Amino acid sequence: MDAAAQFAKGGGGPPVTSAIPAEGAQGSVNLQVLITGSGFDSGSNAVWLRDGAPAPDVQTNVTTFVNKSELIADINSDVAALESLDDIEVTTRRGKNGIGTELFSVKKAGDTGPTYSVDVTKLGTLFGATRVIPAAISSSPGGPIHIVGDSNIGMLRQCSLLGWASPASPNTDLPLPTCSAPLELEPIVSGAYGVSKTGFIAGKVIVADPSQQTSTFQSRAVLWTPDGANGWTVRDLHEETFGALGAESSSAEDVNDAGQVIGGSSLGAFVWDDGQVVSLPVLGLGVGDIFVGAINNAREVRVVGFIVETEKTKGKGRTTTTTTARAVMWTVRRIG
Repeated sequence: MDAAAQFAKGGGGPPVTSAIPAEGAQGSVNLQVLITGSGFDSGSNAVWLRDGAPAPDVQTNVTTFVNKSELIADINSDVAALESLDDIEVTTRRGKNGIGTELFSVKKAGDTGPTYSVDVTKLGTLFGATRVIPAAISSSPGGPIHIVGDSNIGMLRQCSLLGWASPASPNTDLPLPTCSAPLELEPIVSGAYGVSKTGFIAGKVIVADPSQQTSTFQSRAVLWTPDGANGWTVRDLHEETFGALGAESSSAEDVNDAGQVIGGSSLGAFVWDDGQVVSLPVLGLGVGDIFVGAINNAREVRVVGFIVETEKTKGKGRTTTTTTARAVMWTVRRIG
């Protein structure tokens, strides 16, 4: 059915284009259906129609406005609801109606695919931050949910990071590196990029480079370790390990449940295992910048990432630069 026919009943109201999921079983309770279209407002209401009238066996409990193109309808259907292909009508706060025809199927219980309920949780403004960017999430059955990332408040409050113990709890500020030894230098900004089910958090802090006389900055890999009291202590991995190896900078990108960290330094990509460093080689993979993204929890550790290769080709009067990214997996086995 074309768009003109689909909206013909709407009388100039908001176009209603799809329903996700597009089917539901008899006896569904609190099934959340995403309705897409345009022209929705905060007072819009969705109703299921059959033969031009409200379907008597499908009830809309509440319609939630998401944005001008999305609504979420929470619906119930009777156990003996008629198996049918229904229309969905959206009425705006100003009384304009739009109808999407044959958007939703009521099916016999057991004949539908899986259905999903989606809850939206606002995680808060994080101590007045205007820009909050989560980077990773982890949880375990029955345990807390850990969400980490960074925000613009970090620049204002010397490395304040975000880390919710669970979506329903107040925001938990990860400890400032300046407040926890062995970080002796005052960080300027920091970020958290990986979190494990066991609460380890990997990231970096940026400090004024102590080896330079001018205003230059240094990135330093850090690991936040759960202290058992719903808090964290911080380890400066750069100070402990990478600086001693001659690295000018470092950053931790992810961590597994055992506290093994992956990241990169000016010496290359690495796996850090409680003070031991394993370099990730590029032999046979070409030459380029290495980026690592994730580490698993197996005894035989696997790390995935990619290598960016840049090749310059000289032609007639100009040089062409070609950049490619190659996916890589490293397997790290402990011998002895």
